[in-house]
Amino acid sequence: MARPGVSYLDVAQAANAIQAANEYPSIERIRQKLGTGSSTTIANHLKQWKAEHMPSVADAPKTTLPISLLTQLQSFWDELRQSAQSEFEHKETTYQNKITSLNEALTSQTEVLNNVKAESEKQRHCIAELQQKLEELEQLNVQQAE
Repeated sequence: MARPGVSYLDVAQAANAIQAANEYPSIERIRQKLGTGSSTTIANHLKQWKAEHMPSVADAPKTTLPISLLTQLQSFWDELRQSAQSEFEHKETTYQNKITSLNEALTSQTEVLNNVKAESEKQRHCIAELQQKLEELEQLNVQQAE
């Protein structure tokens, strides 16, 4: 009895997973991911997947660059992407920490401002009481002078 071959869905899922790991979906990587499959079957399905998900790659003209140079370029590209991702994550963490620190400082300063406002209100109340007492004393002084 013949065993079922690798389906388009199998290749598409493997290619998506490989691409999500910031790697280029190749026939060999897909075969490694699936653990089975003929090169021809995988190549046909991968070609269809690339046409749907990576049109710029599928439509690119054939190159005459040596495969070793292409491999080195791909490796260099992967390193650049990883470095950029790492730098982005570092900066994102730094900015998140700064935002957290600034939010804490804002909360602290808001509390200080609220305390100052409360103290200011108390002093206004005291001033009003003192002005009232001053007016009473001035009236008493006028009455005593008469």
